[in-house]
Amino acid sequence: MARVAIVTTGHLTTSPRVVREAEALAAAGHDVVVTGVWLDAQQAEWDVALAATKRWRFVPAADLRGTTRRSKTARLAARARTRVARARMSLGLGADRHALGYAVDALEAALRREAPALHVLHLEPALAIGERLIAHGARVMVDIEDWYSRITPEGAMPDALRREVDRLERVVFRGARGATTTSHAMAEALARHTGMTPAAVVYNGVRAPDAPRSTMPADGPLRLVWFSQTVAPGRGLELIAAALTSLDARDARDAAWTLTVIGAADDARRDWMRALLPACAASQLTFVPKVSPDELGPLVAAHHVGLALETGATSNLELTVSNKLCHYLQCGLVVAATDTAGQREVMAQVPHAGVVVGRNDAPALAAAITRWMNDRTALLAGIDARRAAAHASLSADAQAARIVATAARALGDG
Repeated sequence: MARVAIVTTGHLTTSPRVVREAEALAAAGHDVVVTGVWLDAQQAEWDVALAATKRWRFVPAADLRGTTRRSKTARLAARARTRVARARMSLGLGADRHALGYAVDALEAALRREAPALHVLHLEPALAIGERLIAHGARVMVDIEDWYSRITPEGAMPDALRREVDRLERVVFRGARGATTTSHAMAEALARHTGMTPAAVVYNGVRAPDAPRSTMPADGPLRLVWFSQTVAPGRGLELIAAALTSLDARDARDAAWTLTVIGAADDARRDWMRALLPACAASQLTFVPKVSPDELGPLVAAHHVGLALETGATSNLELTVSNKLCHYLQCGLVVAATDTAGQREVMAQVPHAGVVVGRNDAPALAAAITRWMNDRTALLAGIDARRAAAHASLSADAQAARIVATAARALGDG
């Protein structure tokens, strides 16, 4: 078996695809090392605890937490270097890979020290490293978590930076010896755009033990849940708020529902979310800060309905499949999903998964919530069927063979 180095640009605990990939390759007998960047003190602690239980290693290439004088200096330097690089590009002074993110040089140096037989790349800064690796004949595999040059709406990313990311995607996606991505819809679109061989599809499912059976109660309010790394506008929260507001106007029952929002949110973001709902609903909204991976499963499983309300506002959002959608289904929750190509693809694989509604169709979402409030028996009866179907097609256990096979081809073994 081979030494495999996986490179990402953040924490293990914010990179579930990296963790699942490392698990699959280590289980297949490979010597796996993951390198990333530390940016947050709490998440660094979670990284250490997570890696301590694994058969693979995690080596932070750079410590930018700012918890010591040295890491504070490194953090300031990394930020300054990225700002300067982006300014240079906006002025037409040429591409600069440091515009893609922090610690590119440190990540590349960490890879050189490991001298792996296969380099597996995640996120934009790794694309710049990948271009150099491919030019020198190294074996490269790429996991396309998102369509990076299409991750933001037009105008949100500087044109010069978008063009450079698009160029790197074409070079690295075509030049890599193997590729994985999040949906068939994404794989087909990327193949058309870049000329690459369609990537293998590895859904964002979790391991079966990380998705406990839903503990949804038979009575009480209908429990709704939404999670993401960050609570922010443009992530579907506006749609659920509009649906719940119209629901309250038609339904006089008190506390017929509760909504749990999980993710990083400062006071301003919490106030923004509260303002979307009627004042009388304040007690029905609960914010939970970002939690460790071990805590997420039980938290999700304590609800009836998972909200996967992607806006489809960019090509990436239209095509990808989020962690949340797979996680909800694997716990047995019923799901309210918006009508994007990636989400339709997944919902079709799980009978009685829930409903797919238009991206701005608050009345349809409100109608579905009303049905679920009035027929709790149907929700409870479908838990085991949803879990079984979701585990069979979406779980990390089901995806592992595709990861291992893609790596074998990249190594020249398959």
